[in-house]
Amino acid sequence: MLEFKNVEEYIDAFRRNSQLAVVSVQMAADYRGVTRAAIERMIATEQLEVIKIKSTRCIKLQGLIDLAEAFEHQVQIARKYLEEAAVAQTILFYEQVMQALGLSRTVPADRTKVGKVLGRVSEISFEKDGILLSAIVHRKTAGHTVPGPGFLTLAEELGLEWDDERTFADEHVKRVFDHYAKGSRRKRS
Repeated sequence: MLEFKNVEEYIDAFRRNSQLAVVSVQMAADYRGVTRAAIERMIATEQLEVIKIKSTRCIKLQGLIDLAEAFEHQVQIARKYLEEAAVAQTILFYEQVMQALGLSRTVPADRTKVGKVLGRVSEISFEKDGILLSAIVHRKTAGHTVPGPGFLTLAEELGLEWDDERTFADEHVKRVFDHYAKGSRRKRS
């Protein structure tokens, strides 16, 4: 943790190194869409760096930017992986996606992260093509498989409605496969 005795000392250091830009803990929480407690956990696990100015703890801005860029990189990896599966008309399981992202199913934070990544992938595909690409990522279960509950939560947030969850999920899998089948036919032409 970097510490400065007063604001003047911090500003002098910032003039020499703009990488010392900071935001408050609350601003970091607002930016990440999480609680202050979540930011505190990120500080404790050294995912974010603290700069102390007098008695005020701040978060180094570059750390927040780095986390956002790493997340967007994971979104790109997941999107490409899902698109390849959609072209092949293949259902994926969460564990496969997690492996592609270098995440572990045994780590609770990784399970949360894959849900956020898949949610962002579907937000992008819904905005761009009117489909929920993550519909093809399912839970491993005996018999008929379906996406996890986060899929339905996102669909609801996007204003979609349904009477039967299973039918809704099946329809979206078909829409994804149809969309990518058309795209792969166009590429071959």
